Amino acid sequence: MDNKLNIPKIRVNAEFQRLMWLNMSWGMITGIIILYSLFIFAKANSEDLVEYIAGVGTFGAFISSIALYLQIERSLRQDVSSNAFDQLRMSSLSPWQMAWARIVVAPLTGWVIFLIGWILLGLTMSHFNHEDNDVFIMWLTMPLYSWALACMILVNALQFKRGNDQWEGSLLQILLLFVVMVMFLTGMLSAAEDLSYLGGGVSNTASPIIASIISVVLCSVAARAAMAERLHLRSSRLTFIVLGLLTPLAAISFVSNYQQALYICAVAYGGMSILSLITQKQTTFSSIGEFVRTRNRKPKWAIASLPAWMILLPLGLICAVLLSADMVWVYIGQFFLLILLVFSINQMKWRYNNITITLLIYLLLRGLWFVIAS
Repeated sequence: MDNKLNIPKIRVNAEFQRLMWLNMSWGMITGIIILYSLFIFAKANSEDLVEYIAGVGTFGAFISSIALYLQIERSLRQDVSSNAFDQLRMSSLSPWQMAWARIVVAPLTGWVIFLIGWILLGLTMSHFNHEDNDVFIMWLTMPLYSWALACMILVNALQFKRGNDQWEGSLLQILLLFVVMVMFLTGMLSAAEDLSYLGGGVSNTASPIIASIISVVLCSVAARAAMAERLHLRSSRLTFIVLGLLTPLAAISFVSNYQQALYICAVAYGGMSILSLITQKQTTFSSIGEFVRTRNRKPKWAIASLPAWMILLPLGLICAVLLSADMVWVYIGQFFLLILLVFSINQMKWRYNNITITLLIYLLLRGLWFVIAS
């Protein structure tokens, strides 16, 4: 007689079912379909109907990104207010099960908006003549980049209940950080204008697809690591260091020579260093002190106590040095002031968030320098 227990297969985990019960609304889904239909039938007899449908699909895909942001933020805010995370820490669910459930089900309405818009846009692909299938490849990779975006929204939204001297993930902070990133990328592009060997990279059909797949993998791992840290299971610092080191792989299929590889590494490591410097906890000498203490106890894991920028910034600077002096000045100009502000302002007791004040002062000083220099 076989005494083996036959455990029933669970297709979805309990967190998935809970979030589906909270966020599944057939009335809302029906309303989205009706709204799309009204937009389409409004110009059913138009001569440029195909272009109009493509525009509606594109607009819907754009709106879906906003819906993803709002719904993931709302879901986490509701769970925080109801102390759901205190109960989820004691469950047997893995961090990845909880992360992908929130990415898929919590913003369910946003995914429906995206799916219908993506299908409408796909129906118009055959009616246009596109050179080298660029538009088709863009349409094909849209779901992958939308998933990567949802993962990054979740990572940012998990920064709840942190101290006033840490990253909160508010919309104002995201906008300020975006401007800082754009200033860094603009400086790197300006420094590369005279470097002719950086142009003419590899261009083929598979390159954008490879880049999107690598981006999805990196962002998914980041979402899983952030969820594990929020549940107090393990620190995410080592994972973010590894992800930062692997970031240039997303553009590896566009590289045709080693100078381009150095440039991509310099830009990627610089951007990730800014992201780490702003979003990860930074206090004067605390990271170095933690590194020394960890090294005395567990030498192999000492590096895991460091924020990612302490590893990535020197690597990016080395890549810049190997390319040109202008890129070195871009690094020095960007990071010297930013590091100085982050470490000095975080020691002060402000009524408002220190990171927000840091970004505002940094942008004001950069704007003042631009006015004086011009």
